[in-house]
Amino acid sequence: MAKVRGAIFTLCSLVVFAFPGFAQKTGTVEFFAAGFSAPEGPALDKKGNLIVVNLLKNYINKITPDGKVSVFMDVGGVCNGSMFDSKGNLYVACTGRRAVLKIDPKMNLSVVTSMSDGDSLLGPNDFAWGKDGRLYFTDPWTSSKDKPIGGVHYIEKNGVTHRFAGGLGFPNGLVFDLDRTHLYVVETGLCHILRYEVNPDGSAGKKEVFFNMGENNSADGIKLDVKGNVWIASYSTGELWCVSPQGKKIDSIKVPGNEPTNLIFGGKDMRTAYVTVNVDYKNDCVYKVRMPYAGVPVPPK
Repeated sequence: MAKVRGAIFTLCSLVVFAFPGFAQKTGTVEFFAAGFSAPEGPALDKKGNLIVVNLLKNYINKITPDGKVSVFMDVGGVCNGSMFDSKGNLYVACTGRRAVLKIDPKMNLSVVTSMSDGDSLLGPNDFAWGKDGRLYFTDPWTSSKDKPIGGVHYIEKNGVTHRFAGGLGFPNGLVFDLDRTHLYVVETGLCHILRYEVNPDGSAGKKEVFFNMGENNSADGIKLDVKGNVWIASYSTGELWCVSPQGKKIDSIKVPGNEPTNLIFGGKDMRTAYVTVNVDYKNDCVYKVRMPYAGVPVPPK
């Protein structure tokens, strides 16, 4: 196994891609770390360490800024997403336990919620921070295009969880727009991204289709840059897609490994995207991509 990982590390380290249309170095893709099992939910702590969950394993990994990988915690169930708050607490979308978990800075693990408005969760997937400290998350497990039972929920600052939207065919990545008055939600089963108005009390207003991926094109995680563009991990095409606030695709970046699952912006200037990528579901990788614009900080400042 060590020889296999070494070979993959060497191969990935030699891979550097670039795309035209931006200033020098923008758009380059380079290897960062390997050895994961369907990595997802990248999150950066205040020291620059990257947290990555494994959809096929019960444990969460930590990657130091120089690329050293270690086990952060075994949470007793496979996970699909993670996100820090401003106090350093790590929220984890634990699909296996059908719950949202929290790991505090002292490494204490607790269950934040497993219910929403009296109903059990299906299996949480991804997060986005809304206004007034509300944490939104998708809940897709067992839902699909033909079985649209997935939902979006939000946790109030007092810990109460409410349903934001339902009847969705595998809701996946989600992110707010720049003023956090609209929420973008990937509906993977229907190959499009929805946009919801968000009412002052946190509930959902008008819904519309923001962007169509095209038939059989699957989107996964999404993040926002400072121009208001939505960056999509286009799982089925092996690319990062950039969609303008007007819902128009304006660029794409090819990613090695063919199956990008999620991304987060980081680095001193917030122009480095850390991208989780499936390669063979045993020694999957994280890549660093030099982006044309800075990303919106997570959590918001």
